[in-house]
Amino acid sequence: MVHLGFDRLGHHFARVADSDDPVSDMALIGRAYRHNAQANPHLYSVMLGASSLPVFSLSEADRQYGRYTLVSVVACARRCIAAGRFAWSDPELVAHHMWITVHGLCSLELGGYLVDPYDADRCFEAQLTALMVSAGDTPEAAEASVTASLGREKVIDVALAAKAVAAPQNPLDRELDVLGMAASGAGLAEIAAELHLSKGTVRNYLGAIVTKLGARNRLDAVRIATEARVLNQARMCGIDASADGPWSRSPTSVSGADTPCARRSAAHWRELAMATSLSPLAA
Repeated sequence: MVHLGFDRLGHHFARVADSDDPVSDMALIGRAYRHNAQANPHLYSVMLGASSLPVFSLSEADRQYGRYTLVSVVACARRCIAAGRFAWSDPELVAHHMWITVHGLCSLELGGYLVDPYDADRCFEAQLTALMVSAGDTPEAAEASVTASLGREKVIDVALAAKAVAAPQNPLDRELDVLGMAASGAGLAEIAAELHLSKGTVRNYLGAIVTKLGARNRLDAVRIATEARVLNQARMCGIDASADGPWSRSPTSVSGADTPCARRSAAHWRELAMATSLSPLAA
């Protein structure tokens, strides 16, 4: 769960593209951090060691995995320093300063402590500007950059960030294979046999991708993955169509595809895609 939480944070950070204003980028990274906390409150306390689960404790490997997420923040801090906006010479110290401060606000926000007239939004906007000034920026330049970042906030929208997990070469490929076969009507045993996995691993993959996509259940995960254009007929049948034409091709027309899933009628998928019910797929 710790790795899942930081993976989601990394996906939010990945939505922040470099611009000509590195301080605006840094402010947007802060907004991405807050978005992740708001979208994943159940993971937030776990990934930072504040969970009350009696059998849970962070390992050093967990902590190192989390620290690695700061790589993009350090890179942005380095750009702010190179541009002459930040006076601090240590980009890693800047990144840790940002992390510590924004984490504090997010923790108070999730705990319900920030209320009018000093609610979370008001405190957060003031905090971002203060952070930039504390690193060496001028108040005027910092305020302009923070304001500009607010106009860019749509790029880290929670729904868009959820879809970002389906980018090419993403380590979720195996989970998408499992989800695709489940979408076609395959049960745990059939998926396990065709993908050479244990049933427990199949179950874990299904649970993981539902959580990572922010879905309510497997059917909702299918919808999200389909809209992101990463779930298609070939993947639903466990077929590697990368060297054999478009994935939109019917699985029965793909050369060599003669598995139970490939022989399954595509009508099941069409019915599933059009369904309005959100009941879980058969396990």
